[in-house]
Amino acid sequence: MRRPRLPPMPAAMAGKGEERYHGVRRRSSGWYAAKIRDPAKKTTIWLSTFDSAEAIARAYDASARSL
Repeated sequence: MRRPRLPPMPAAMAGKGEERYHGVRRRSSGWYAAKIRDPAKKTTIWLSTFDSAEAIARAYDASARSL
């Protein structure tokens, strides 16, 4: 059973005035990174790093749909 994907958190809840996306984190270098867990294989899939949260969120969504 899949859980529904949550929309981005409002900026007021995110902390530093940024939108937050499920599975996306910001590194200290300023790049955004994401990894996703494959429940069937019980492995972690490293997606990549991107310069914007929106780009990595799109990659996360595409990867989640393919699982």
